[in-house]
Amino acid sequence: MTDTNILQTALKALNVLRIVSEAENGLPMTEISKRSEMTTTITFRVLKTLEVSGFIKKRAGTKVYEATVGQTGSPPLINSLQLLQQISRSSLHGINETQLEDLSSMSMPQIMNALHDLQEVHLIEQTVNGNWAISPNILSYAQGILQNDPTLVALRPIMRELAEMTGETITWFKRSKDEQIIVETIKSNEAINYALPVGSSYPLFKGAAGKACLAGMHQDEFMEYCQRITSQDDQSDVFDPKELSEKVLKVRNDGYATSQGERIESAAAIAVPVCGPNGQVEGVLGIMAPAFRMQQERAESLGKHLVHQTKKLFKIDTT
Repeated sequence: MTDTNILQTALKALNVLRIVSEAENGLPMTEISKRSEMTTTITFRVLKTLEVSGFIKKRAGTKVYEATVGQTGSPPLINSLQLLQQISRSSLHGINETQLEDLSSMSMPQIMNALHDLQEVHLIEQTVNGNWAISPNILSYAQGILQNDPTLVALRPIMRELAEMTGETITWFKRSKDEQIIVETIKSNEAINYALPVGSSYPLFKGAAGKACLAGMHQDEFMEYCQRITSQDDQSDVFDPKELSEKVLKVRNDGYATSQGERIESAAAIAVPVCGPNGQVEGVLGIMAPAFRMQQERAESLGKHLVHQTKKLFKIDTT
């Protein structure tokens, strides 16, 4: 598990804490799940982790979660999140307060307060040279979400079997708003191989994994996504909703998605959406290889094999 992967998980927990803290009268789990755009299963684990850590509590006799005393008020949380992201992007030697000030819009007192808060909950630590770096204790924030994710736990044996059978890179993706995040990868041992870094993110309209995720959406949600992306100035010139709709319809009919050169030139991929017990798409399982090893016949064969291997967890709703 890489630092970037761990950070992504920790940021999900901190985002939930922000959502709860900003709610004047608290929120039930279903509303927190909706606002954080996470499944109820993952939301439940995040809430339990935060509750055990003392950051939030469930109001007596209700299903409402609220921040504990001292955790309310979003500006300090936002400052801490921003610094945590900057620290995670620093070198192995860490980053100092002056550098953080140059990279952020915060004042030095705000930076020092945020650093103090992050250090208090053991998310960061000072190195021997006085710089700030991610603390190994950040693993504790990721453990309950990643290690106990029932879908990923069930898929790991399948991922290992696929890696042995194909000799190619096997990847597990999770959706985060309008992006796909690489959560876990088994890298190919072939001399020529392709693998996306764990923790990296890409738009949903790029690559086989993105189209597989979009195919798992209800049609209304998919259309809202297309309208939202089309309205963004930085995406409108590279995004064709009509072409994407045709590709997504094909994925729904075939059960799997394919792509070539969309994220990495000369790379090809196959992917299927995977559902959890509640029928909601939990993530996407993909195979990535050099294009010269992924001819059409092999891609179709592997696509059907992926559908077969994940059929107990797999569902696409075209309504």
